[in-house]
This record gives sequence, C-alpha cells and structure tokens, in this order.
Amino acid sequence: MMERAVQTENCRLKQKDPLIALMCYWSTPCSVTGASTAELLMGRKIRTTLSSLEKNLRPSWPDKKRIKQKDEVEKKRQAFYYNKGHGACPTFGL
Repeated sequence: MMERAVQTENCRLKQKDPLIALMCYWSTPCSVTGASTAELLMGRKIRTTLSSLEKNLRPSWPDKKRIKQKDEVEKKRQAFYYNKGHGACPTFGL
C-alpha cells in the first residue's frame, strides 16, 4: 500500500509544475471528513487554478465535532474489517 502512495507522489512531483500538483492535493476533500487538508488548516477553501465563486472562499471552519465523529466511525469500520480478515479475537481479562 505504501509503495503505491510513494509511486503516486513521485508521479505527481515529476509533472511540469509540482506546486500545482500539491495545490490540487491540498484542495481535494478527504472522503472521511468531507473537508480538504487546506480547509482544516485555514478554515476556508484555497484558491486554485479552477474558477470558484467568491462566497466559497470566505472563511468558515468545518464542524470539528462532526469531523471527529466521522473519523471515529471510519476507524471503527477499518478496525472491524482488519480484525475480521486477520482472525483477531477480543481479549478478556487484560
């Protein structure tokens, strides 16, 4: 899995302008939280090479409670399928 991530990053950095590739990465929303990395950091959508409405660029912090809740649900789901695939059992008495 990590090899694929490294391969993707290398491909991204070999483009004509790696800064535009990084900007696209930072502005892409995460499937779990529904907010991009830049949005979580700055509280607003960043300006990209794509045109956007001015109202979308105004600061509005994402709801931290909702993001944390979505993240916990996603972690539980991943743990369930990981444990199911690896035959893990809950330990009692520890």
